[in-house]
Amino acid sequence: VVGRFNVNGHNKTQLDAIESFIELLKNKVIDDSWKLIVVGHVNNSPENEEYLNNCKVISENFPVEIIPNISFPELQKLYFKASAVVKVNTLP
Repeated sequence: VVGRFNVNGHNKTQLDAIESFIELLKNKVIDDSWKLIVVGHVNNSPENEEYLNNCKVISENFPVEIIPNISFPELQKLYFKASAVVKVNTLP
């Protein structure tokens, strides 16, 4: 998942993606060899920091890596290594 950790306004719903990934693992739809990587800029506000922290807490003990404020070259490396890239449409 790539996008800003931003509670107000444009949001990539990282928390929903993490929860869905965990459910797929728990229901054995995917095995624990899969890893979800969530990256994005954290807009500077207490609400956004809390949202990022909630994402971290929920993903503890699961194969989820959260990388805030990643550089563009590092993001490109992740795209090149990705086994699956899924675009999530957040529009109604």
